[in-house]
This record gives sequence, structure tokens and C-alpha cells, in this order.
Amino acid sequence: LHFHTKPQSVFTSSKVSNEISSPHSETKIPAVMASQTNSGNNPSTVLLGTLLVQLTSPQGNSHVFRALLDSGSMCDFISERAAQLLNTKRTYSSVQVVGVAQTSY
Repeated sequence: LHFHTKPQSVFTSSKVSNEISSPHSETKIPAVMASQTNSGNNPSTVLLGTLLVQLTSPQGNSHVFRALLDSGSMCDFISERAAQLLNTKRTYSSVQVVGVAQTSY
């Protein structure tokens, strides 16, 4: 993120639990929760968290992906590369997706 003015910001980070494990796997991934609060001239700026998730394809192949956490989102997306790695079925959908700076895709 780039700001023209310097916002005052507070960053906190805390360990949620020692580790997260999948119900279908013995692999454990460290979990950390982070948040940031800004008080500046741009109240519409939102900082979204990310996390690493381990997904398993129907063939049993596991892959680790970085996921974006957006509780206000109305749809969920994965990249074409992730869909290929997971060998998932894709369905065509004709919808307009509005992203960063109201850019339509």
C-alpha cells in the first residue's frame, strides 16, 4: 500500500495456537494472527490477512496455497494454476468482478 500522507498505525501480532492440523492429514502448519489499525486520511483502506492452506486433490496430492481472508467478499476464487494442480472441475460463469480501485475484470 502507498499513502500520500503518513497514517498513524498500530500493528499487533499474536500466536493463535501452536499449530493447525488438517482433519485429513497429520501435517501441521504454524498459525499466526495479525491485525493492523490505521487512523489516517483514507478511511476506506482495508488491510486483508493471508494464511497458508493445505488442500488435497481427489487423487490424494497435497498442495500448499496462500489464501486471502476477506470476510466481506461475496464470492470465492482460486487461480487457474491452483485449479489445474487440484484437478478441479471448472464451470463457466458470466459475472463482473470488481477489484482494486474499482477495476472490473
